[in-house]
Amino acid sequence: MPKACEATDYTTLKPAEIALPDRLPLMGAVIGPRPVVVITTVGPDGIVNAGAYSNYMGVSSEPVLGCFALGRRNGEEKDTLRNIKANSEFVVNNASSVMAEGVHKTAVDFSPERSEIPFAGLHTLPSEIVHAQRIAESPIQLECRLHKLVELGEPEPTNTIVIGEVVRIHVRKDLITADGKVRGEGWDALGGIGDAYVTMGEVFELPYPEAPAE
Repeated sequence: MPKACEATDYTTLKPAEIALPDRLPLMGAVIGPRPVVVITTVGPDGIVNAGAYSNYMGVSSEPVLGCFALGRRNGEEKDTLRNIKANSEFVVNNASSVMAEGVHKTAVDFSPERSEIPFAGLHTLPSEIVHAQRIAESPIQLECRLHKLVELGEPEPTNTIVIGEVVRIHVRKDLITADGKVRGEGWDALGGIGDAYVTMGEVFELPYPEAPAE
């Protein structure tokens, strides 16, 4: 067990007093590591948009829901959000550590008429249910239909939480065990902390704790 600290061992920050440009890197540093995923969507002209996001998590197993959050760019909605609002579909492509360079390149600020995928050196596969394509290098992909949008910020929204219902999950065959389970530790998931990327490192299990007899 780690050493217990004293109250004087901590520096206390007040988020409301921190300048807005400094809040994003602060939250990225104090909440993490976070899973890094690539969200793919389709624009009105059929162009496949791809963007890397790390504010992503599972929400529920009944119904099967996941969510991610995204902000505005210079006050304007990102292509990802505009496309989801238009057709209510997207794909969450989990990223492994070997995808880091390509994933990083999807953050480039292209116009909606240009796909980030060729620039990132990535490739696509057709999805089974949704129109948005999957990233072929991704070990696990989740096809999603829009469940709900939650706008945050006043008086104008500054961020949006996108909640999607997972309608298909595609798992690379080498990650499926003999009894049909998914080896979550088998694909060296890419994570983010602060402005840096992290890998899984050591993976270990602990037995479920039991309450001692009173």
